[in-house]
Amino acid sequence: MTSIPLAMTWELIRRCRNALALSFLWVNLFCSLLMSALRSNGPVDLSDPSMTSFQLGMILLSIFGIGAAILSVHTETSRIAVLPVDTWTIVTWRMLPAMALLSGCMVLNALFINLMFDVRWPMLWPALSAPVGLAMLQASLWISEKSPLQIVSVAIAGGIFGIWFFLRFRSVFVVTLHPLMILLEAIPLVVMAFVAHRVAILGVSRLRCGESLLKSRWDELFTAMNVDMAHLQLGNPRPAPVFKSAAEAQFWFEWRKKGWALPSVVTAALVFQSVAWVIFERDFHKLTIHILVGGVVLSVSAMLAGLIIGNFGRADASIEMGHFLASRPMASRELARVMLKVMARVNVTSWGIYLVFCAIIASALVVTRNTQELFKGPLSHWWCFPAILLLEWAVTGVFATMYMTGRQTFLAWLICGCIAVYLSVMAGSFMLDAKSKQQLFSITQLVTGIVMVTVTGGVFYIAQLHKLFSNREWAIAGTAWLGISSITAFEVLRNPEGSIPMAILLVGVGSLCLFPFAAAPLALSWNRHR
Repeated sequence: MTSIPLAMTWELIRRCRNALALSFLWVNLFCSLLMSALRSNGPVDLSDPSMTSFQLGMILLSIFGIGAAILSVHTETSRIAVLPVDTWTIVTWRMLPAMALLSGCMVLNALFINLMFDVRWPMLWPALSAPVGLAMLQASLWISEKSPLQIVSVAIAGGIFGIWFFLRFRSVFVVTLHPLMILLEAIPLVVMAFVAHRVAILGVSRLRCGESLLKSRWDELFTAMNVDMAHLQLGNPRPAPVFKSAAEAQFWFEWRKKGWALPSVVTAALVFQSVAWVIFERDFHKLTIHILVGGVVLSVSAMLAGLIIGNFGRADASIEMGHFLASRPMASRELARVMLKVMARVNVTSWGIYLVFCAIIASALVVTRNTQELFKGPLSHWWCFPAILLLEWAVTGVFATMYMTGRQTFLAWLICGCIAVYLSVMAGSFMLDAKSKQQLFSITQLVTGIVMVTVTGGVFYIAQLHKLFSNREWAIAGTAWLGISSITAFEVLRNPEGSIPMAILLVGVGSLCLFPFAAAPLALSWNRHR
């Protein structure tokens, strides 16, 4: 490389290329699926306030998803603290390439959705605002790194950007702005970006010098508080946990380390959803829709939980199992059962939080005398809530077992390939007439269901050959799959809008509920004997 800025830009692209491609394809697939589901029920009124809120949420989800892929490899500053350049250069060339990447991805995302669905998503504003939000988040992380105030600084930056986002973006969807107005609207963005840049310079300067964010008296206060807490704990010590087996100790460790992920994300998402309804909608006739939206949030969040639970690597950024865990005197089958037990507890806890959310919605409808809404939407179907639990379990299990293999390149190509295939099918369907489009979707559903069942059956067979799955467990799994498949097929086919391809697709999804029981020991064995 001929210069340090060029080397820093090249390193960013090289380190985040797989995560960025995966996140971009996943965000587009998720938005496309939701837009297709809305279009399948009839024409969509883009001027409807609820539709505007939906589109705002999708754009914000795109910003979070793509931005997280860039930020995941871009927060560490210790490696560059000794570069022979000033702090201004370091901050500028860590911010600008990341902002440019995010801006380009937002333009491509909006262009893709507009070409497929003609929803007229704005391209300029996400491309301008998303990089500013990323810069604010980077600055808040750098100014408070290695400090107990990091949560506060991130919350302040996120709050400022979130308030500006929801106040200004609604007008972008409903009003065609004059170029002069666009220029005036961009002034707050320039101010926020400038302030973020200055704050980041202060933060990186502090980190390069090894200084503390909290000066003298504050340091003494926190030190005194920690000492007092230590004395309290020593004065009334809690007994150390006693475990009867290595499996119990491993479960205790895994639960304490990974059990917070899904419940925390689900709680935050449902609270955010409730606040957004109070601010923007306040329509009790559409409140039951948020039960279905909450189920979608739960299922999507399960993907993140699977990535966290399935990470048996030496660090959060590495999924390859280290020597310490690989040489532990526990069989892969026993270690996989511990993971499945943790995953079950996490899923049930998150599902319970979701049920509390649904109970609050039902209570609000009863108190406001809108009881007729209780018999509409998801509340009118008994199978909705257990189906959400099974879907949550399937998503968590598939992503957890994939992560447990410890093969990053293999996973990136596999997931990106699957998403690219389905995006290509959806894009090609817009060039067909209504009848051909319906046939294409039916074939896609049929093939997807058959592939899911075949892969699950093949994994069970391989696990049995490696003696990781007994005949008794095979029989129990087969009986459970037949029960789930029978109930699913019966409920789909008795519905007038149901079809055989849809039934086969859901039978395949039901088979994924059993996939982790055989795939988990295989994945761990593959990772341990790498």
